[in-house]
Parts: sequence; C-alpha cells; structure tokens
Amino acid sequence: MRESGHAAFSLIRSRARKLRISQDEIVRSDIHVHIPAGAVPKDGPSAGLALVTALISAYKDKAIDPRTAMTGEITLRGAVLPVGGIKEKVLAAHRAGIRRVYLPAPNIKDLEEVPAEVRDEINFIPVKTIDDVVPGVFQPARKPRKSARNTRARDEESQSPAKSKRTSPRRKRTTKKTAKKSTTRKKKTKRAKKTTRKKATRPAARRKSPARKKGRRAKAAARKSARSA
Repeated sequence: MRESGHAAFSLIRSRARKLRISQDEIVRSDIHVHIPAGAVPKDGPSAGLALVTALISAYKDKAIDPRTAMTGEITLRGAVLPVGGIKEKVLAAHRAGIRRVYLPAPNIKDLEEVPAEVRDEINFIPVKTIDDVVPGVFQPARKPRKSARNTRARDEESQSPAKSKRTSPRRKRTTKKTAKKSTTRKKKTKRAKKTTRKKATRPAARRKSPARKKGRRAKAAARKSARSA
C-alpha cells in the first residue's frame, strides 16, 4: 500500500505539466494518505489507480462522482497493470451503488464470471494508461445505454420466425386537386340519389286493356253515326 502511494505521488510529479498542476503547489502541499482499518495489513497494488485519481482530484480541486470505482496497478510511466479478484470487486461495487468502473484492459475477459444482472447495471471502461482515466473521470457516471438484456432480446427476435405485423393504412395527403375531385364526386352522387328518388316516387303508368279499347271505339262509332243521321 505504501509503494502504491509513493508511485502515485511520483507519477503526478512527472506529469504535472500535462495535468496542469503547478510544481510549487506540489512542493508546498503536505499530503497524508489515510486508509481505514490500518491495523489490518493489506496488499495494495490494486489501489494504485484509485490513489492517483484521488491525488489529482485534490490538486485540481475537482470532485469525482461517488458512483465511480476503479482498480489497477500503476507504474512510474503511467501504465495500468492487471490485477486479481475482479468478480469480488465488481460485486462489492454493485452492492455499494457504483455505476461506472475503470478496469485494466486485460481484465475485461474476467467479467464473464460476473452475473449478467450486475453487468447490465454497471458501465465498464477498459484502461491501458492513466491518460485513459483522467479526462472522463470528472464527468458524471451513467448507466450503460445498451444493456446485455436488450441485445439478447434482439438476437432472439432475429432468430425467431418473423411475425406478421398489422400495418395501419396510410392516410392520403389532401391537396387542392384531390379536394376538387372529392367535391365533384360528392355532387354527382347526390344528383344520382335525387334522380333515383324521383323515379321511385312517380306513379307507374296504367296499361290500357284491349277490351276497354274496343268499347271506346264502339262508342266513338255510334256518336259519328248519330251525328251523320
């Protein structure tokens, strides 16, 4: 643990210009790194990355989102080395409400041992050097946009046979020409209805029977004969 603290302090000294930290402030400042439960001896190479970011945050006076966690061993040149116990660390971070975890790039393969429910709620960021951490560590932590559950559901849907989807009929766009056509059609239909109604209301013409015709002819002939007489 002491070696990790010394390595973090010397790394900040060597990269003070790049981190925009003045050398005078580093010389004047007195830093004490306190880790709780100090009576219990610990092997602390995994805390190197966390110690570096904590010191940078103190020198820059910038807060880090409390939902952020990280692990990894650092070198004096700023490289991040892989560590062990990834599964246990990730589960503990999930119980503490962590939403973003910085891991050494070689340890990404160890996430297969972590349950899928835990992986869906944490955003894992692979890291090779300290430069991959410092720019984005001061931004707020967020949940991953694309979760493993969504990708699995999409894969299952793609493998399953496509279901017929009911598509709603598209509405036709109304323009001036279409409006005129619709009005003329409505007028024609109204006229046709009126004519059919009139034809239906007219009384049917009575057909004259042949007997009536003969009787009328006989009456007309009798009248003519009477007049001539």
